[in-house]
Amino acid sequence: MESINVKFKVGEIYSCNSVCDSDCRWFFRVEKRTTKTIVVTELNKDLTVNTHHQNESGRKRISVWNGEETVSPLGRFSMSPILGASDLVCQQYIEDADRFVRELKEKVANQYSALTQKGGE
Repeated sequence: MESINVKFKVGEIYSCNSVCDSDCRWFFRVEKRTTKTIVVTELNKDLTVNTHHQNESGRKRISVWNGEETVSPLGRFSMSPILGASDLVCQQYIEDADRFVRELKEKVANQYSALTQKGGE
């Protein structure tokens, strides 16, 4: 049996790209897991829950490839995307996607700019 070095973690957000179009990107949050399956929720680009009628959320069977857990989040078909446990979305993207965090960063940047302009005069 192959050893597993990288596993999916509950609560983490992962992404995968289309095989045909690298600008097409899907996001999934792992809600639950067992040793053989994970339950994912499909997210929009801004990391809100995708409520589209063809939402591909649900239970996915885990496979292991090169010591990494993988799933086919949109089903198994020719050129289907594969989500790997190493495809974790970075914290910076999560913060930038959150509208409230983005607004706070803009306010801080504006206040800092105003303070530095006053100090430089």
